[in-house]
Amino acid sequence: MTGNGQTQTQSTTMNEATMTQAVADLVTCANLGAKQGMNSTIDHTGAYPEVVADGGIARTTSAQALAALKRYLVNVKAEWAWAEDGLISADLLTPESAHRLCNGDLGYNVARGDNPRTVQGLAYGLMKVRYGAKKALRAAKNAEALANAAANGGVWYAEGVTNKDGHPIQYPNATKATKAWAREHFGKDWWKEDKSNRLSQAVVQQGTPFTEVSEATEMVRAVQAPTTPPTPAPTTTTGATFDGATTSATPTPVEPVVSTDSVAVTLSDDLILGMATGAGYGSRGGEVSLEGAKLYLRGKGINC
Repeated sequence: MTGNGQTQTQSTTMNEATMTQAVADLVTCANLGAKQGMNSTIDHTGAYPEVVADGGIARTTSAQALAALKRYLVNVKAEWAWAEDGLISADLLTPESAHRLCNGDLGYNVARGDNPRTVQGLAYGLMKVRYGAKKALRAAKNAEALANAAANGGVWYAEGVTNKDGHPIQYPNATKATKAWAREHFGKDWWKEDKSNRLSQAVVQQGTPFTEVSEATEMVRAVQAPTTPPTPAPTTTTGATFDGATTSATPTPVEPVVSTDSVAVTLSDDLILGMATGAGYGSRGGEVSLEGAKLYLRGKGINC
């Protein structure tokens, strides 16, 4: 920006890139003459830069730009521990030293996540301040909505949805409870697929928290829960394999093997004599011999 009345930072979405550009524009504006300034889509009068509502334009003078930078530094240092030593002191900030806010020596290395990078320290800190403020605002609005719901039939509960301590979470209306149920049981991207059907399965109620999980919710959980694939059973499909072997389409029946051969057993002489005498050999007197015992047993149908 080189002169009075220049329009800067045209983005209508306050993200990291927009915040970074807004800080850079503000540093440039702080170094303009006393009667100069800038017009932009960013409002610098609050605790952090914010997009002007309804596509409006905000005017910032060079003096206001320096004051805003000092205010931002104080707010970021109060919110973010790194900024206490990582950023320049607001008390020592001048239009000339403000340029350091856009230099690499006051940058922050983002090492975590899927996008490691070095960012403008003040802009990154202001995103934290903005997030904290928006979170507090949402919490205040939710508390007010819960109070209104409690006075008009009771707050709402989504079955199986609890906080980190295991307590049921309260919702101000059925819509929020229904979406919370879907998010809990189908994941954060529940709305990307079959949205209406998933919402229709939600189990919610007003006034009383759930004390147990219904069969309907258990069925959804069973579908969503990761399972270990079972070990496949042997298949008889042609060409299919099991443990490395190829099977046929129809297994060939195995016929039982029937044998008529007798099992050959070698008996000792003493055992043969004992068997024979036990069966009656020699009971009528006469000579008892091994050969005679064998003949006697064979006559009884016993091979020996």
